[in-house]
Amino acid sequence: MFSEEIEIARISATSTLSSAKKSYNAENLIDETSASWVEGEDGSGLGTKIIIEFKTQVILSEFYIKNGCGDFEYFYANNRVKKLSCTFSNKANGIILLEDKPGFQKVQFSKPVKTNRIELTIEEVYRGEKFDETAIAEISFKDWSKLDHTKMNESIFMNGINDLYEIYKKT
Repeated sequence: MFSEEIEIARISATSTLSSAKKSYNAENLIDETSASWVEGEDGSGLGTKIIIEFKTQVILSEFYIKNGCGDFEYFYANNRVKKLSCTFSNKANGIILLEDKPGFQKVQFSKPVKTNRIELTIEEVYRGEKFDETAIAEISFKDWSKLDHTKMNESIFMNGINDLYEIYKKT
């Protein structure tokens, strides 16, 4: 459920594919276009992180990920994320399992999380047919009905964060 407009202060990644022809930077994840972020590690990018910082503390119960390359022509050519670990600023964490299908996938939490930061780490991928680079097209914190991509008749796949844990530092 989206009760407020969530504003992103900064998005970054620990690795980005470098290309003279195209930009694959982390900002592509929130630009609402078919442009994609692609990791730039040797191999499939396991361990690569995407860090999203919000302008203020927010309460999240869900968000959306458009897995793989946003340009459908390259969706199966590149790796797609199969499993992400997710860590929040309040130390809650969980695992996100994504399907190997184009379009947005809803990630719904077992309970709302109060956070000002999310760190997503690539843990496992679906192998690409041509390239050993992992892509994600979009991450959105908007209500599904407000996403521009609904005009493209994209379906939505329901995913949940498995085993959302609260971890507290002992003082």
